[in-house]
Amino acid sequence: MQFQLSRFQRQLSKSIVASGEVHDQRTHLLLEVRHEGVRGFGEISPQPQSLNGDPGCDDVEVELTLLLSAVVAAYEREGAMPHWSRISRFQGSRPASAPAALLIEMALLDWHLRSEGRALASEWPAQFETGAMETRSALSSDWAPVAGETVQLRVKLKRAPLAVAVIDRLHEIDLPVLLDYNCAAPTTEEVQLHLSSLVGVAVVAVEQPYAPGNVVEHALLAQAIGVRVSLDEGVRSRRDLDHIARYGAASMVCLKPARLGGYSVARSCAEHAHGLGLTPYIGGFFEDVLGRSVNRTLARASVAAPSDVAGPTFVGLQDWRADETGLGWVPGPSFHAVVIGSFGSTGE
Repeated sequence: MQFQLSRFQRQLSKSIVASGEVHDQRTHLLLEVRHEGVRGFGEISPQPQSLNGDPGCDDVEVELTLLLSAVVAAYEREGAMPHWSRISRFQGSRPASAPAALLIEMALLDWHLRSEGRALASEWPAQFETGAMETRSALSSDWAPVAGETVQLRVKLKRAPLAVAVIDRLHEIDLPVLLDYNCAAPTTEEVQLHLSSLVGVAVVAVEQPYAPGNVVEHALLAQAIGVRVSLDEGVRSRRDLDHIARYGAASMVCLKPARLGGYSVARSCAEHAHGLGLTPYIGGFFEDVLGRSVNRTLARASVAAPSDVAGPTFVGLQDWRADETGLGWVPGPSFHAVVIGSFGSTGE
């Protein structure tokens, strides 16, 4: 069993300004596993730097060296490829461990499916007609056209009043809107001001106004406004879902597989959220073609609410080649990525 870790960069077609950073390009991590003549691939897009409890890309790379060593050791000890659904058990308590575990899980899931000649949809059959959510920034009215598959818009904003041009655009687009604060910590009055300026716009929810773990202020806000509250950065485990439901901090939750530590965990959390009376939806971190495709299949198998599964919004195209087995995509002959390191069993 051999792993190869690489990185590549993509430029977004339009910059997206959030409360704490500007998204204009992303570094993606690509993991390839080779075993018994079969290849598997995983791809994630961590934050550039640590923010709001999420690790930076460099931190994830360091964590990957630790987790890959543990996975290789398990293979040498057991004499068999670890099943993809076990990988979440290898992760530690460090923030970077969750996205690192997801990347390894993803590559092994691809390998297992390809070794059996199966496609991802056979593992996760569609249960819902989950709609696509796209992201725009209220700090700019120069928005890219909205794709035809989009049924909901996520709008990133800060504490400042919404510009007239932005309000006009939201009325023109005429889609339901989720207001994403990314922990900007607005006052209740500021949230109410934003809502009052969007009369006539279907506001689905306000997402993560306050810091992760702050269930009390989110619960108070939920009581004060006539719009649902959703939590994103504050959802990292099943225990977080229990706290959110117990305090009434939100009625919607964004489940990001890279933040939860894997697809197996995300699917479990979706089922748990439904059982708690919460509305889950799937989120992402600006993944490229492979990661976004897997998130789309995951969403349709797990949640009904519109999710962050619209197509990539990058300049140009990396050379991804469609494939009928595995996760559905493999790097093509002109795919460019810089190799970071290799890991493998001494027995091969």
